[in-house]
Amino acid sequence: MSSRDPREVPPTRHRARRVLVTLLILVMVLVAAGGVYERIASRAVARKNPPVGRLVESAGRRDHVFIVGQGAPTVVFASGLGEGYESWSKVQPEIAKMVQTISYDRAGLGWSDPGPLPRDIDRMVSELHDLLRVSDIPPPYLFVGHSLGGGLIRVFAGRYPEEVVGLVMVDSAHPDLLKRVELDPWDKKALRVAKALRWFAPFGVARLAGKCLMDSRPIIQCGAFWNTFVNERDALPESLHEMGQVASLGDKPLVVLSRDPDPKVGWGSAALRSNWEKMQEELPRLSTQGRQVIVTGATHYIQLDRPQAVIDAVSEILRGFR
Repeated sequence: MSSRDPREVPPTRHRARRVLVTLLILVMVLVAAGGVYERIASRAVARKNPPVGRLVESAGRRDHVFIVGQGAPTVVFASGLGEGYESWSKVQPEIAKMVQTISYDRAGLGWSDPGPLPRDIDRMVSELHDLLRVSDIPPPYLFVGHSLGGGLIRVFAGRYPEEVVGLVMVDSAHPDLLKRVELDPWDKKALRVAKALRWFAPFGVARLAGKCLMDSRPIIQCGAFWNTFVNERDALPESLHEMGQVASLGDKPLVVLSRDPDPKVGWGSAALRSNWEKMQEELPRLSTQGRQVIVTGATHYIQLDRPQAVIDAVSEILRGFR
């Protein structure tokens, strides 16, 4: 009868250890291959889709700006959460026939390099102010902001009132957004997906899953995009607080464009739509020259559904300025 050395490892444990080591090596190889694939694919997309504007050095990064037109005041477009200059593709060319215009990609979006955290409106305003300076675009400015961008231009006007001659808020965010509107199931799912993609995008998973496209357009920096999207969303409570600190815009011309409340047109539950409408009604009170326009047939993306409404609002303020 033989006795086993207590230090001897059973054969089954040897096999289990080999399997684990093999799996670990396989995972490491897949991660490395995915990272290489993503870098190559990302560079190929960037080569096929060069910036339409130009890249300028701002705060130690490169930012993408698209400037077209001549004349003052310069109309500055600020896009919604996670969105770039393309939001204004149906509006900017027409307004550029009247004055100089600029749209841009915020840090980490489009062709712009990622920026420091947090990605709240306070930082966005500082970065935009620097960007206008290094782009040689002096005030005065007429701001047009969509959704989160509406809050951004509100804070900009509050911080630099002497540089702003008017504002157009396009279905703008309200400081009480998270207090009065609860995310519906679709939004909650979209946020969960975005938070997963921010980790997997650098390894090619998002690209393979078809998540590096936005409305059939390729996302230039897929990993940076999803990371920035989540960072902007995570900073939303602080951004809304910063919006609320600007309680008045004085007598600056302000046009608030609001989506059609008809449930056949828009999204969300009845309670969500009702609360959104009430917040939109409150926004014009920021200025003694504020007024609201409800845009029939338009969803949250008024600038894409009914671009003429935005063009008319800008034209109205330009006539008063001149």
